Amino acid sequence: MEFPRKKHNGFEVGLMSQDEAIGVVELYRAVYGDSYPIKSMYDPEYIFEQQETGHMYRTVVVDSAGQVAAHQAIFRTSAPWDQIYEEGHGMVLPEYRGKGLNNLTMEYDHGVVIPRCGIPEIWGEAVANHIFMQKTCITCGWYETGLELDLMPASSYAKSGASSGRVSSVLVFKTFIDDTQPLLVPDCYHDMIQDICQRAGKSRQIIQTAASSFSGKDSVINMEFYDQAGVARLTIFEAGSDFTARFAEQEQEMDRLGAGVRQVYLPLNREDTSLITDVLRSRGYFFAGLMPRWFNHDGLMMQKLSAEPNLQDLNLYTDFSKKLLRFILADRSAEVTKHSLDS
Repeated sequence: MEFPRKKHNGFEVGLMSQDEAIGVVELYRAVYGDSYPIKSMYDPEYIFEQQETGHMYRTVVVDSAGQVAAHQAIFRTSAPWDQIYEEGHGMVLPEYRGKGLNNLTMEYDHGVVIPRCGIPEIWGEAVANHIFMQKTCITCGWYETGLELDLMPASSYAKSGASSGRVSSVLVFKTFIDDTQPLLVPDCYHDMIQDICQRAGKSRQIIQTAASSFSGKDSVINMEFYDQAGVARLTIFEAGSDFTARFAEQEQEMDRLGAGVRQVYLPLNREDTSLITDVLRSRGYFFAGLMPRWFNHDGLMMQKLSAEPNLQDLNLYTDFSKKLLRFILADRSAEVTKHSLDS
């Protein structure tokens, strides 16, 4: 598969070569120092092997001297459906910022890499300690679906001094090959999910769930913990009559690990979605966002924090993102109050 390079105003943009992998590592260090939470990103052999196996495609912008000036990647993540890719790791050398290089890498990904690879949907986490990446995403046709409060540790931004505390991210998605599917949603999130779908131009029939009890099956819950970020992510594949007890066990494990940020993903093709959501809300979880095509069909993300979110460093670009924040904070306030009363 060929990925032709393009020239633009003295720069060249294209898929990372093996020789450029060292320059990508130098770019991580220029932006993050040694504080990037995924330490394998400092290994040039590893990041080139990722590209060779189709796990992570990296687009680079190089200057006339061959230096890697900017970078963007699309990669498989923890989503249950392996055809959805995340786009992220957007970085620009300080001396080249303000020249539109973020847009250049993203346009190359969307115009060259993604069509050639046949990727149907991509998603990303646009950091919200500044608006620049959010603006780039909106310019390049993404849409916002949620907000992950306090996702990244402040230590990741220590070199730049870009935040005094943890950094939130706006959930963004972009569709290349869509499908039509019904969504079974809890009543409390019906209107917000409808608004998200309308903004995204998604063709979705939104149905309120009606199950009155869980199935007799055993619950299946998978957990991933990102130690350096203090983030735990749980995916609910099956919720049975033991769900409340099983989820309580997962909470105890997250307590043991010291997970300050907890995220839960659940599929929106189940009749018991409202029952699952009720259990989560009773334990202090609140709305985070809609996850299009996460399970191939859409999913819902909910979240819980062990501390008050860092709102003073939170900067949002669009009115819709600000609407999402108001909804999320109101939902959190209601659930935190309810949870403390029920404890």
